[in-house]
Amino acid sequence: MADFQFYSPEDVIYANLQNTAQEMDMLCEQERAHVRELAREITKDLTDHSDIALSLSDLLPKRFDVPTHALSQNTEILKRLHPFHNTRQTVLLCMEVCNLLAQKTSFGLRDFFPEAEELSEPSPNRIIYPRSTYADAAYLRFASLISDSRAVYAHSFPMACEEVYNGLCKYCILPLENSSEGQLNSLARLIDRYELKIACTCDVTASDGSRTTRFALLRREILPVISQGEPLCFEFAAPLQESLSGASLLCAAELCGLSLERMDSRPQTADPTTSQFTRFVYRIDRGNLPAFLLFLFSKAPFAEPIGIYPHLR
Repeated sequence: MADFQFYSPEDVIYANLQNTAQEMDMLCEQERAHVRELAREITKDLTDHSDIALSLSDLLPKRFDVPTHALSQNTEILKRLHPFHNTRQTVLLCMEVCNLLAQKTSFGLRDFFPEAEELSEPSPNRIIYPRSTYADAAYLRFASLISDSRAVYAHSFPMACEEVYNGLCKYCILPLENSSEGQLNSLARLIDRYELKIACTCDVTASDGSRTTRFALLRREILPVISQGEPLCFEFAAPLQESLSGASLLCAAELCGLSLERMDSRPQTADPTTSQFTRFVYRIDRGNLPAFLLFLFSKAPFAEPIGIYPHLR
């Protein structure tokens, strides 16, 4: 009886939780070892880095079938839990693959985004845009970061985009959003149509403080060319579907150390019946962007990168 008086259920529960935590640590370490071994097998004979996302997509399961013996009341929770577990394993595999490739060769962002071939050699750092008070202010901020920049004026936003697309100018400037109207979807569709990438963004505020407009400096290549000590952002659009849920994508980005800035959904074209693409903007900072790119291109081959760029404060 004396021993029973000192019995503490809380102590037993705590001890059980400690044992469970230790067992989980051992299982996680075993999982990492298996993932590391799989990454070695994937990369040992790999010569062309451009095929790595395709190779991984063939290995990764596309969907989860609930076991036939599962209780009906557990079916939904199983469907929710499995993608998160699968996402974690996939991210771990992508991290190991990127680490191994970086040890063997010069592996980096260029392997994901080969430079586009320009149709003609544009005049040195031409920046084209339709003139306005706000756009002129944005040009001055962008031009301070680009040596030998030169302003060229366009009659319309489509004309500015077309000049860059055809290689006649290197950059163009477009407004992305403002504080009164929000996202400017018609201009975002221009970026999609002409396959332009964001090189830098900045905010321009009216002199009376009534409105702020965010402008983007756009070009054909996505590799970052402007660095002003600002943290880089990674922006992309992806169709959320069965093979890649929004929750799995958010989980993967967090595991890779990326911080979500904002996200919004809209049709990729003017036709509202088309599938919805969700646009994500992540702050990279010290995150593992190559691992996230490998995850993204493996799980969502139709994802469209929009820019890796700094936002000028």
